[in-house]
Amino acid sequence: MKAGKGALLLVALLALMCFAMLANAEEAEVFISGDFAYTLKEDGTAEITGYSGNDEGALVIPERLDGYLVSGIGEEAFYDCSRLTSVVIPDSVTSIGDFAFSGCSGLTLVEIPDSVTSIGVAVFCWCRGLTSVEIPDSITSIGDAAFYDCRGLTSVEIPDGVTSIGDATFYGCSGLTLVEISDGVTSIGNSAFYGCRGLTSVKIPDGVTSISDWAFYGCRSLTSVKIPDSVASIGNQAFYACSGLTSVKIPDSVASIGTNPFAGCSKLTEITVTIDHPYLATIEGVLFSKPDKRLVCYPYALQNSEYAIPQGIKAIGEYSFYYCSGLTTVKIPDSVTSIGDYAFSGCSGLTTMEIPDSVMRIGERAFFECSQVTVTVGRDSYAQTYCKEKGIKYIYPDSFDWLNG
Repeated sequence: MKAGKGALLLVALLALMCFAMLANAEEAEVFISGDFAYTLKEDGTAEITGYSGNDEGALVIPERLDGYLVSGIGEEAFYDCSRLTSVVIPDSVTSIGDFAFSGCSGLTLVEIPDSVTSIGVAVFCWCRGLTSVEIPDSITSIGDAAFYDCRGLTSVEIPDGVTSIGDATFYGCSGLTLVEISDGVTSIGNSAFYGCRGLTSVKIPDGVTSISDWAFYGCRSLTSVKIPDSVASIGNQAFYACSGLTSVKIPDSVASIGTNPFAGCSKLTEITVTIDHPYLATIEGVLFSKPDKRLVCYPYALQNSEYAIPQGIKAIGEYSFYYCSGLTTVKIPDSVTSIGDYAFSGCSGLTTMEIPDSVMRIGERAFFECSQVTVTVGRDSYAQTYCKEKGIKYIYPDSFDWLNG
């Protein structure tokens, strides 16, 4: 699936970033003080770059090493210290570098002081034992994938100084049930809460202008989401498989909407927009994009066996009927020119469909798992060629005229 591929690419990107940091790091003299390795910064303070202790239990990071004030925890400083259970960071530290505690799977508690202003990329990535973390008000920046796959994390409060929730920040935090997002946040990144299946509610603050691709993908316990009037764009499959959602209201401010944001929302029966919405429309509960005359989303739980797409629609969007297994017949008007990737994928109940000659593009796996469907196509049409190549059963409109001869 496309979203899954995106998540894998994100993981690969993080790995490449890690290797790039190691390859490009400037050669700096490393000093050893007890179990700690450190380098000296330009301001004469120390940055911890490594730890060689026995790696067990609680760790209190010292404020000074060999008399030098510890102001930073460097990249990968405590990487894969899997038997650490808790870490206390001194008030002298102002920054925590990329991957600093990544892979510390036994870590359950971290105390971050008010002196810290930034948390780097993937700092607590794969810290699966982490149950709670208090992010101080001093924090203004949280790096991508900062809490990636922290499955034990149950609640998080984003402080006022943070303006964006980065890509994959809480990806895979399946134990997360409560998130408090501050009013300062203006954007929610790609896959930010991907797979947070325990998340029951989330308040998107009024300042948020964009909800990116797969932002709440797989948050199956979400029962309601209020999209504020400040939001201008909703990305591809932003709420994919949020199976607890039953209805969604999209404000007039949304000017851009990606690939079916509500694909796989198995209880969704209603999508609401105002009659004067400048960019979106709903007809009989189905969501359309006005500028490109695209069918965006046929709600999964609509109780219809037959559906006729309105005349004038030009495109059937990607994933637009994804796994709508109750549909048996879909009528496509001759205004439609394209059918997107996975458009009818998983529509296992689909038995009949007529694709007009106007259709000149049918995307990847548009009829995947539609084993019962028989498609009526024009002779020598694009749709005929497509069905023949893909092994989809097809007939012509005049296939049975001989019976009347």
